[in-house]
Amino acid sequence: MSSQEFRHIVRILGSDSAGTLKTSYAVQSVRGVSLSLGNAILKKAGINPDLRAGFLTDAEIAKIEDIIKDP
Repeated sequence: MSSQEFRHIVRILGSDSAGTLKTSYAVQSVRGVSLSLGNAILKKAGINPDLRAGFLTDAEIAKIEDIIKDP
């Protein structure tokens, strides 16, 4: 596991998601994002979809939000 702090709640574009979810499922908490679109967003952002959402950094969350806003 990473040495960074684990967050139990992750906020992506105003939607709360559990930090224990895999990132591919946590991205789905945003309205209009399906599993396949979420995986495409994570691939474009260069983020491992099997990573737990609680370990995402603020920079990674910002990158995900930017891609969702302008896919």
